[in-house]
Amino acid sequence: MEIILGFFLALFLSILLMPVLMKYAGRWKLVDAPDPRKSHEGLIPRVGGIGIAIAAAIPAVLWAHHDEVLLGYLAGAGMIVLFGMLDDRFNLDFRIKLLGQAVPAIIASASSICIYHLPLFGLDPVPGWIGHVVTVVFLLAVTNAFNLLDGLDGLAAGCAILTLMAIGLLALRVTGGTDIVLIAVAVIGGVLGFLRYNTHPAMVFMGDAGSQFLGFTIGILAILLMEHTRNVWSPAIVLPILGLPILDTAMVMVLRIRDGRSPFLPDRNHIHHKLLTIGLKHHQAVALIYGVQALMILSAWLLRFENDGLVLAVYGLICAGCILGYRFARRWRNTGAPAAAMAPGTTPPAHARWRGWGRHIRRAAIRYVEWSVAGYLIIGAGVARSVPSDISALALGLAGAATMVALALPRFATPAIRIAAYLAAIYVSYLGATSPEFPWLNAIEFNLWLTSVAGALAAIVILSPRDQFQFSPLDLLIVLVLLAALTVPIPFIDQTVLTRILLRSLVMLYACELLLSFRKTRFGPVGTAAILALVALGGRLIIGYWNFLD
Repeated sequence: MEIILGFFLALFLSILLMPVLMKYAGRWKLVDAPDPRKSHEGLIPRVGGIGIAIAAAIPAVLWAHHDEVLLGYLAGAGMIVLFGMLDDRFNLDFRIKLLGQAVPAIIASASSICIYHLPLFGLDPVPGWIGHVVTVVFLLAVTNAFNLLDGLDGLAAGCAILTLMAIGLLALRVTGGTDIVLIAVAVIGGVLGFLRYNTHPAMVFMGDAGSQFLGFTIGILAILLMEHTRNVWSPAIVLPILGLPILDTAMVMVLRIRDGRSPFLPDRNHIHHKLLTIGLKHHQAVALIYGVQALMILSAWLLRFENDGLVLAVYGLICAGCILGYRFARRWRNTGAPAAAMAPGTTPPAHARWRGWGRHIRRAAIRYVEWSVAGYLIIGAGVARSVPSDISALALGLAGAATMVALALPRFATPAIRIAAYLAAIYVSYLGATSPEFPWLNAIEFNLWLTSVAGALAAIVILSPRDQFQFSPLDLLIVLVLLAALTVPIPFIDQTVLTRILLRSLVMLYACELLLSFRKTRFGPVGTAAILALVALGGRLIIGYWNFLD
């Protein structure tokens, strides 16, 4: 209960604090001006990190154990935020900035937050002085990794949420990990409240205060997790959990040193800059990085019981795949010429031919999803037997209301049909997952079909113009967080049934939203199927009432 309360309290405080902090950002001169390295225009407040830190600290103070570890973390985090604010205000020299990161790391190391067991070195602890040195270096590396990643709207925040989710889920399964989970979910709540204002185009940035706070907190929690679980899981899984920020920082440092420049001076060699350079749009670059980060975290989860060498090898292979994939994409982009510049009768370049094929694939995928969703709603509602009376009554009432609104008030037809489709998708998913009379609804063939629909949805989103369907990186982040949350055990609830309900509802809700955004008619196949499904569910109430009268 304290963990749940901590999340919602942090979320509420973050949402509440952001507008207040944004109002005073100009007076405090905590604003971000545009420059050639940045993608925004105009002055943007850089106060989001302050709100995240305050929102996350209060639940920790209220419910975490007040011991040396918590005091060391709070003291270090407070100093990190303070130096970050000074950096946001005065653009500090990198030496002062590094000092402002090293002192909190030393404070944490002196507060029993220390790495005593290293991957590949067995279960025996290292000498104390080595552990303290490694701890400080590790915290500096993670803090700067998330600081350097903060280059696009929602990028560092989303990656931090994915990493914190992984740390929290792992800590939930070990004795003594409650405080780790509490701090992780409190920070997640604070970041989600911030993302309300930071999704592209951003109204507020987290600034160095926020990105360094996230990196420092993640580093602290990773150390605590590593020490708590050293006899259960491989400590090497911390590296893929940290994931892409570590790869990005290592690549940038190597490139700067290779070119004879200081590794601490800013440039445009970060992964997100490179993705924009090869032609990806802002939201596409952020979504792709989310996906890679999620893949690395998934590898850590699957390999948590394996030896350190295998974990590190798989992480290295994923990193190598990212580098090779980028080089291939850059070479493929640079080899073609615009189709309009081609001479008559010549073969268009590969990417121009791909655009033509892409349109055909997109149209076929839309048809497939459209009729799949329609069939799912109608068949699912038709075969359901044990329909609760409250569901039947609400379904029948909504079907009638949506139909009348769509026919009489065309201006409100789309919202009415959308609500009907959403409710039909949720009802059918719930009844199908909980109906023992139809085991085929839970068979592997059905799950493969549902997976194919999800794949078709992904193809439609990727191949659609940005202005036709507004699928933002925040949507992807919500999906990833939901999938991770499905692994959390909930008392008195069958986890398998809950997973079926949520996954089916998620796929169908996004499918309905996508299809209804394409269709300009009042109903269309999905709208018509949703009304029929609600009528079928509501018909159970009429049949039951008729049988009662007889």
